[in-house]
Amino acid sequence: MDKGCCHPLGEAESAFFSKEAVLKKYLPFKTLIEKEISAGKPPYLDDFLREAHISSGQRVLEIGINPGYLAVYFAKIVGDSGKVVLAELDKIIIPDAEKNIKKHKVSDIVELSEVRIERLPFRANYFDIVLSDRTTSLIKDKSTLIKEMVRVLKTEGKLVIADCVLRRPFTRTQVEQFRQDFACIFQAVTIGNYVDMFESTGLQEIKAILFMDEECVRPHSKIKDMVQGHLGFAIISGRKEKNS
Repeated sequence: MDKGCCHPLGEAESAFFSKEAVLKKYLPFKTLIEKEISAGKPPYLDDFLREAHISSGQRVLEIGINPGYLAVYFAKIVGDSGKVVLAELDKIIIPDAEKNIKKHKVSDIVELSEVRIERLPFRANYFDIVLSDRTTSLIKDKSTLIKEMVRVLKTEGKLVIADCVLRRPFTRTQVEQFRQDFACIFQAVTIGNYVDMFESTGLQEIKAILFMDEECVRPHSKIKDMVQGHLGFAIISGRKEKNS
């Protein structure tokens, strides 16, 4: 963790320097499924879950790099008549996700799959809800993943993304110098960029919630002063209409 926080996904062996970074990032999510005391929930999480509005019997696709706390939580909502697929974009965390899924006895509901953004291995119009938490910022070609997310989404289904957003642009030199070690910061795009990508796939009822005071990431000391005022955090959602 001395060099940075996260590599660009798809351009390195792993998106993070260690799985410990991933586990630390998602430690607060344990409060959703366990009685153990952990750090408080992130302020945006209630809005994220409210926008997803998951219910019994639904098919849910979560795309991310995480130890499965949300997937287990969703499994308890959708129940035996539903399905949750946790699509991991980085194999580094899969053993920990498997352990949590087994521990909470939802293996019959939660399916774990390692995927690539270029083509998700799921049929079109299959999932009621597709969502992703703090993952798209690691991906340079966000539009490809969003198109795939919409492809596998049912008509009337909902796409919900929560991630860092760019409030004020960095210089080209800054991006070129720091992107390889700090992808989640220097690959962030604006809310407007996300809305454009959502609209280009035909999504409707697009909604963006900006969290001005939410800490997108905890900047490394090397770039802490540089990123001040540049980043925000947002939830962007949209619904798939007919002919999308």
